[in-house]
Amino acid sequence: MADRGGEEPGLRPASARSSDAGEADGPEAEHVCRICRCPAEPPSRELFHPCRCSGSIKFVHQDCLMQWLPHSGRRHCEVCKYEFSFTPVYADGVPPTLPLGEVLLGLATRGARAAARAVRAIFVVAVWLVWLPSVTCSMG
Repeated sequence: MADRGGEEPGLRPASARSSDAGEADGPEAEHVCRICRCPAEPPSRELFHPCRCSGSIKFVHQDCLMQWLPHSGRRHCEVCKYEFSFTPVYADGVPPTLPLGEVLLGLATRGARAAARAVRAIFVVAVWLVWLPSVTCSMG
């Protein structure tokens, strides 16, 4: 494994990569995802290099990696054994904590959905246990 001069791997786009010794420098279109074998599709599916692998197995789409990790049951690269670390990235201007109004709105929305499900369940139980037997008994 070649040392990158202290550079830590991370989820970096292929376009921002540093040139590795022995790796052919060419257009980005030559590189493919090591999981799905598809090229980069900017801007939505760029290729990244999240570990210390080099060469043709270096690049991966973020969505491919996120699907593969739960499937494989591992949190590290199977080739170079680098442990992947993920940090959430938020949009600029996002406050560090949610405002109380947002929290209350979210709770109210969940409460309304739960209440609707409860009313529906009570209605179904009432129909099957009260109305249907009473109609059946009165007809027979």
